[in-house]
Amino acid sequence: SCVFLNNSNGTFETIKLPILAQVSPVRDIMVQDFNMDGILDLALIGNDYTVRPAMGRYDASYGLCLLGDTGYRYKPLMPVISGLKIKGDARKAVKIEVLGKKYMIAAINDGNLQILELLK
Repeated sequence: SCVFLNNSNGTFETIKLPILAQVSPVRDIMVQDFNMDGILDLALIGNDYTVRPAMGRYDASYGLCLLGDTGYRYKPLMPVISGLKIKGDARKAVKIEVLGKKYMIAAINDGNLQILELLK
């Protein structure tokens, strides 16, 4: 998994994400300044349960929060530190605001929605 930065001249720069972003398929990425430092961060969600039984499921991820820096490098945070823990075959994440509070809603294939409160 990687990020492609648009150089605004018809070319893109490839930024490889850390090894922890490679352990399971990424189905969606939420881009937001999660730690409120003025730099965009990434929340990756995924897994894939549709693989043939003989191959096993690709389910090594609870989601991954990657904190960005000014050089477009990303530091992974384990779920116990970030609070991001999505269980299941996650397909989509959206951000909503309700009564001034921000939430991430993760859609799980053949499962219930999972809702996490985001920092302000």
